[in-house]
Amino acid sequence: MKVIEPKKWKVNGEVRWVFDGKINGKRKREQFDTKKACELFIKAQTKEPLIAAWWSELTVSERVDIHASHNRAKEDGFSLLSAVEAYGVNGRGKSFLKKCTLGEAVGTSGPDKRHK
Repeated sequence: MKVIEPKKWKVNGEVRWVFDGKINGKRKREQFDTKKACELFIKAQTKEPLIAAWWSELTVSERVDIHASHNRAKEDGFSLLSAVEAYGVNGRGKSFLKKCTLGEAVGTSGPDKRHK
């Protein structure tokens, strides 16, 4: 993305600072009350093209899982990254499901009478 300077426009009778440019190939126009807010938005956009591209490659279900995990971690008072690191250390080597046959998992109604 090329460097874009904020522009001063009159929008609906009010003076606004406007970002008008392309982000990830799509045109975007954002309005701000101050020039500083507009400049901060532009700086954030120039730093995030790789992050935005990574996010757009995820499926909808992966995005929902990440968002739900982030909200849950936020409610409990820790970051999502700290939760992943704690799981990596404390959950190492643990398996949640043990290997078993279908009969053991579902249960049987008696001994197996099939000819093998």
